[in-house]
Amino acid sequence: MVITSEYQRATTYQLLSDCFREPGQGLLDKLAGLDGTCDSLQQQLRDSVGSPPDMERLAIDHARLFVGPFTTAAPPYGSVYLEAQARLMGDSTADAAVWYGEDGLENTLSEPPDHVIIELEYMHFVALKAAEALNAGEAEKASYYLGREEQFLADHLGRWIAAFTQRMEEHAETAFYCCLARLTRQFVADAAVFSLCAEEVRDVDSA
Repeated sequence: MVITSEYQRATTYQLLSDCFREPGQGLLDKLAGLDGTCDSLQQQLRDSVGSPPDMERLAIDHARLFVGPFTTAAPPYGSVYLEAQARLMGDSTADAAVWYGEDGLENTLSEPPDHVIIELEYMHFVALKAAEALNAGEAEKASYYLGREEQFLADHLGRWIAAFTQRMEEHAETAFYCCLARLTRQFVADAAVFSLCAEEVRDVDSA
């Protein structure tokens, strides 16, 4: 059950990360191609796109929320919500990069390391590694990645995702980005609770 949940959580982190990218056919393919993996969350996102989807309207909303060019309604960077005066590229940004480097990862996106896409992809990575280790019976390795998942939520993504997605909901002009904001906020909150429960189980097992 824990292994299955971890695989599902890894897949959902990846799906959410992809949904924050510039909308296009790839997004539609992603939403259509994971039947049974992300359950109701995927279905809600798929339904919110509309049929047929208005990709031009989605692209305009995406740019206005996250890209600019002059202002962004919901800046997708952790430092905006974690640093004094909403400073970009602050200490929290540098710390996120340290986390990735410790696990042998490089930021290949032309964005700061605390961009929501990158932080969600990192969560996908550690959740997937934890699931693979659990499946292989590698308890120590699984404990490491479960700990990374829990602590990154506590230090980074879990600290700012609520404020970020609240801005999204307030300013989004499409049902898709309103839905994405709500589901991302709820999923990350649920993942944080799961991580705490998993930590308690590990503590009992090691006692």
